[in-house]
Amino acid sequence: MVRTGYDAIVEELGTGWNSAADCETAIELAGLAPDDARWALTCLETLQVFDRDGTCLRIEPVLHAALGIVDAGK
Repeated sequence: MVRTGYDAIVEELGTGWNSAADCETAIELAGLAPDDARWALTCLETLQVFDRDGTCLRIEPVLHAALGIVDAGK
């Protein structure tokens, strides 16, 4: 569920700055229920997947690059 949330944010919004509400909506659009989307977003924040600037989040660029390398090896 957490990886689904991460992938949904990247696919729908990219890796730039977005509001937390937009991130949650992107996760819901991937098919997760609102409570599950909120939980996935909370987990991603806890795992420090995002940089935060006030109320805006963006995917942490080094992590994103590393996941791209890992995914390419599959």
